[in-house]
Amino acid sequence: MMVHTSPACDVDLQILKWLNKQTGKEKDLMSLKIALKNEQSSINMVDQFAKYSKIQRKINSIDEELQQINGKKPTRNFLVQLGFTYGVKSVLVLVLIVLSIYYRYTPVFYLGDKVNLVPFTSLICYPNDVNYVSFYFWVMCSAAVARLL
Repeated sequence: MMVHTSPACDVDLQILKWLNKQTGKEKDLMSLKIALKNEQSSINMVDQFAKYSKIQRKINSIDEELQQINGKKPTRNFLVQLGFTYGVKSVLVLVLIVLSIYYRYTPVFYLGDKVNLVPFTSLICYPNDVNYVSFYFWVMCSAAVARLL
């Protein structure tokens, strides 16, 4: 199953990736951890247990330090992520409000005389004449379809 993302979502992901990139200290700690793990893998645990456990303690201390560094990041990244998410949504809402006011009395299209929408006529044609689809109804239907996709 493939997940399709919108271009705005891709931009958000790229910006979040840039904000979450590792600092110099994190890179140094990760390279030291990898070197220690490589050294530890070359040691026989049964024969040289003391040396093996000493290296393991160093790896554990590096892991704790990395967790402390990463523990400080989420607040900033969380706020940035919220800002992007709700910032884009608020801009879209403002554009939709402006378009709704500007195109209030402009029908999107005419359904024809053969179409009878009797129970829903007032909902579909709100500020327009009968059998004309209003901008409000068109936006509502488009949003519903976009959510389903």
